[in-house]
Amino acid sequence: MTDAFSYVGNYHAYMHGPIRDTNGDYIITLNLNDSSTPGSPEYKAGGRYMGTGGGYRGWAIHVPAKGGFEPYADGLRSPASLGLAPDGRLWYADNQGEYVATSKVFLLKKGAFYGHPAGLVDRPGMTPDSPEITWPKVQDTREWPAILLPQNRLANSPGNPAWDTTGGRFGPFGGQFFIGDQTQSNLMRLNTEKVGDHEQGWAINFATGLESGVMRPVFLPDGSLLLGQTGRGWQAKGGHIAALQHVRWDGTTVAPAIHHVSAVVGGFELTFTAPVPASLTDADLAAALAIRSWTYRDAPDYGSPELDEHDEAVTKVALNAARTALTVTLATTEQPKVHPQQTARVYRITIDGKKVWSETGPGFEAFYTLYAFPPTPKAAVVH
Repeated sequence: MTDAFSYVGNYHAYMHGPIRDTNGDYIITLNLNDSSTPGSPEYKAGGRYMGTGGGYRGWAIHVPAKGGFEPYADGLRSPASLGLAPDGRLWYADNQGEYVATSKVFLLKKGAFYGHPAGLVDRPGMTPDSPEITWPKVQDTREWPAILLPQNRLANSPGNPAWDTTGGRFGPFGGQFFIGDQTQSNLMRLNTEKVGDHEQGWAINFATGLESGVMRPVFLPDGSLLLGQTGRGWQAKGGHIAALQHVRWDGTTVAPAIHHVSAVVGGFELTFTAPVPASLTDADLAAALAIRSWTYRDAPDYGSPELDEHDEAVTKVALNAARTALTVTLATTEQPKVHPQQTARVYRITIDGKKVWSETGPGFEAFYTLYAFPPTPKAAVVH
């Protein structure tokens, strides 16, 4: 169908996909090469490891079903993740490294730049010496991710998204999407919401300790989930070189967990999969809650430390009448500016499941990527 991009004898020259868009056309993504060998002639844009000798490495490509080739988006680093949402939007996740502070989940948009400058040598008329594609020139044009996946805490190398459209056959997670991680051997639940100009959202561990690195989840017609896994290259915490695991819901059990998180005026709302026991007060819930936040910065060096990390003071919690949602008011919703190229802020929200439900598990910790809290509604004016 197309051979218009390069493939070289480099272990990192992966092609991901293809997936088909709403027109039935194909989308693929192309990794940058590992160019860390001393004396490598490939263009690394000031970074240390990943580079390209041309041929659209670090790009997303559109291939019409009838054949052909169209460069779609650039600035990708190691985009080992690609998926089509039920609403027709394309998504992908990139792996942490140079110019990528931590692994990120993006909407994949035609013509957008995703942060790593190496692949920009394939823009029309550009060469490695072109000043137009240097980091200082392009850093403020990079696309903003919807979700940041904190390095080592949650993910190192995320795989494909898969959306729960099972109509309840996989439990109470309809509309959410699932992404696994190759290094962590885990499976996460995620979702996004639009606040102001930005798509932002949360990630929660769904399953940990899987057999190998989870890269390719797919929902089957019966509503179950199949997990394609590999430990190739970087190994995986699960320990196996490869694995295939099948996840089914028993149809009755709903373990207590954070179901989802929403940003609200002044803080967050946590919705749970199970009601809070009647014996617990708001004060008990406040004592079981902890929130910590930080930000990152995108730069030519590998990844980013967690910047301005601190605990967030909570001034009020309030449980709804059904005892399934907790509104949390923060002492401040300020977003400090600590670096010129900082990312959104990540809020790590934990609820002590043992204190609340006498349960333990991965679902009591959520990571929310925040650009803005909703504004306070303006007071109505009566004439």
